[in-house]
Amino acid sequence: MVFVSLIKIRNKVASLVKSSLVMSMRHWYESRVEDRNFLGQLLRKLRRFYLGTFRPGYIEKAIEATREGDCHRCGLCCELIYKCPFLGRDGQNLPYCRVYGDLRPANCRNYPFDARDSEIDTCGYTFKPTGKVTQVPKVGLNENTVPQKTD
Repeated sequence: MVFVSLIKIRNKVASLVKSSLVMSMRHWYESRVEDRNFLGQLLRKLRRFYLGTFRPGYIEKAIEATREGDCHRCGLCCELIYKCPFLGRDGQNLPYCRVYGDLRPANCRNYPFDARDSEIDTCGYTFKPTGKVTQVPKVGLNENTVPQKTD
């Protein structure tokens, strides 16, 4: 009887520690995902990969509900963190995707899918305010610089 009670107490404590750890990690992630530095960009890239691969319904709903505009074909989204190996340039130096279509990964095909994901100031997509997602301050990029925080 005492042994069973000790096991229940241990399980309850383990559950509280686990939930506390999860909450701490979530708070850390939420406070860093919008940072205007390399870590913030990396977290957003991982977020795009995860949602594009495992939660495509979320992306479809977010695009349908909030995204407006069109792609301006600048190619800057293909150069976030690193230059995509599938990014090519045509005779007029306009960017194009070498695997455009079915082979293009979901995180590329749907970028940007919500305001948090959008980080390029020249992007043709804009987002309706929803109250749920915050707008990440946008940055200007070029092929020789790492994005810096802009005011």
